[in-house]
Amino acid sequence: MELREFAEKILHSSSLADKLAPPPTLTDECPGSGTDVPMEPARPIKLTFQKEKTKFQLPSVEHLEQDEVRGRLLHFFANHELLATELMALVLLKFPDAPKAFR
Repeated sequence: MELREFAEKILHSSSLADKLAPPPTLTDECPGSGTDVPMEPARPIKLTFQKEKTKFQLPSVEHLEQDEVRGRLLHFFANHELLATELMALVLLKFPDAPKAFR
């Protein structure tokens, strides 16, 4: 699979399974040209971006014994990692002329 195709799948798929699936063998022979990308990556309905910004307060260590607090913290970090993956896909699509070693 071409790296560009893989990046497009990550950015445009609203399926979390698609975004998290490991890639097959990747090649970067046809990076294409820079492309317009959506304002936001596609996401499942429950993971779409909120229009209102809310600041997440990291819980203190003593609160981590509570299941709900741990769940919210894991959700925060998982979202952070998903966004990092989507941002890298965006970079690969916007800058196809980046050095091969970076890509």
